[in-house]
Amino acid sequence: MLSLFRRNHFFRSFLLLFYIGLLKLPLFFYPIFEDHPQGIFSGWIVQAMPSKSSQLILTIFLVFFQAAFLNQLIIRNRIMREQNLYPGVIYALLTSLIPETSGLTSALMGMTFVLFAINLHFTLYKLGEFSGSVYQSGLWMTIAGLFYFPYFLFLIFLIISQSIVKFVKPLDIPRLLLGVITPFLLLFYFYLWNNRFEDFLPDVLYRYAGFVNLDWTSDVNHYTRIILLAILIIASLFNYNNYVKKKNVQAIHKIDVLVWGTFFAVGSALLANPLGWSHMIVIYPFIACFIAMTLIQMRNILMAESIHLLLILIGFYLHYLTFV
Repeated sequence: MLSLFRRNHFFRSFLLLFYIGLLKLPLFFYPIFEDHPQGIFSGWIVQAMPSKSSQLILTIFLVFFQAAFLNQLIIRNRIMREQNLYPGVIYALLTSLIPETSGLTSALMGMTFVLFAINLHFTLYKLGEFSGSVYQSGLWMTIAGLFYFPYFLFLIFLIISQSIVKFVKPLDIPRLLLGVITPFLLLFYFYLWNNRFEDFLPDVLYRYAGFVNLDWTSDVNHYTRIILLAILIIASLFNYNNYVKKKNVQAIHKIDVLVWGTFFAVGSALLANPLGWSHMIVIYPFIACFIAMTLIQMRNILMAESIHLLLILIGFYLHYLTFV
């Protein structure tokens, strides 16, 4: 099946939607969705869509859009030597590995805007004066944080990624902060208009802020997931030298941004309130790109297909451990 997505064809992008639908099929029988949204915007979405079926449809649409956007992000920036749809396929598969990341979550809703912000930073190479991109990246990342609070840590990631991709001008920090302030200012006016000024900070920040708030359980399912996540991250980063081999400087810098993104995705778990397995969504886009690069570099297509099938079987096993 993986070979169907080895080339960047328009029709095969729609096959990706069918592929995602198959991966999300267990949700029709065992729907698991987030009980407590971790951001004010995600809370509003859940209130507006209380039906599980509508949340499932939104989940499939979001995963498809993010997977397609991730594919185009990698293709346009020539991060991989071949134009293919592997990053989106692996991302869609990873979101279905465990039940907690299969449904609609705050992290999934906010991930769209994280990808928007990263895309803007990847375009900095082509822009002489990029103040607009800096402002917009801060704006998108703040919106992501209002969906899922740990994304606010990625504001630091934006500064680091800009220094990698191009350079940071003295006025770029104020421009970034202006993008950060804009959503908060609009929300403040909204609360002021509705005579709820005293609820502004509790509703927007205090309720969702956390630090090292772990919900730890000791069982086979829990430890299996930890081992799998560790293997995925270590295996993704261990192959770094092959990722950057025979790449131009721009592509290498953008791969470095993805590496830093992986570190921040892991570190941002400290801000989750509480930290649940749905946080793995934050890590998935970055390691999906690295896994895709590893698979496309394999000369034996059967080996790549075997790894893809193994991930699907692991997903079935993890779902089985959850529901038995």
